[in-house]
Amino acid sequence: MKRHLAIIVATVLVILAVVFLTLHLHHESKMEVLSESQDHQLGHAQHLVHQIKFFFDALSHELQALSSLVSHEPGDLKKKKTAIDTCSKMMEYVQTISLCNRMGRIVYSTDSNAIGLDQGDGKFFSWAKKKENKGKVFGSPLPQPDSFIFLFAVPLYQDSSDANHPEAGEKFVGVATLTVDLKEFLADS
Repeated sequence: MKRHLAIIVATVLVILAVVFLTLHLHHESKMEVLSESQDHQLGHAQHLVHQIKFFFDALSHELQALSSLVSHEPGDLKKKKTAIDTCSKMMEYVQTISLCNRMGRIVYSTDSNAIGLDQGDGKFFSWAKKKENKGKVFGSPLPQPDSFIFLFAVPLYQDSSDANHPEAGEKFVGVATLTVDLKEFLADS
């Protein structure tokens, strides 16, 4: 009888050891899968961050190129409109491109409903009027709920020096802006 009891106890201990080892292996496998999944998610997130940064850098360069085109056309709104429309067709994910005069009024936009709107109180416009921001690009998300729309702006300056006033330098003449929907970009990435 003692022998049967010893066999039963030994069998129960072996079964408990097997169950414990199985649970331990299951837990270790689960943790390894979670770790690999997190590493994959981190890699994907880093890839998206790199793509967004590259996209924003490209937009900034394109907006600066556009600003130099419209800055060199003093008073010729028709040529400025042509330059803006051409750029608008070439730039992906851009919703609107607008041109504000030195007072902040939109004089042209690819969104015809925006023409005439006053942007003089806008944060980007105050930023653009500061001489130290010449050649820089302002970027900010638009304050709309559940929106991934960003505004980029660049100040426009024209050379105002002439033979009579060589010290006059450059004068602020307005701002070129564009809005972009990051949600569309992310959907395609």
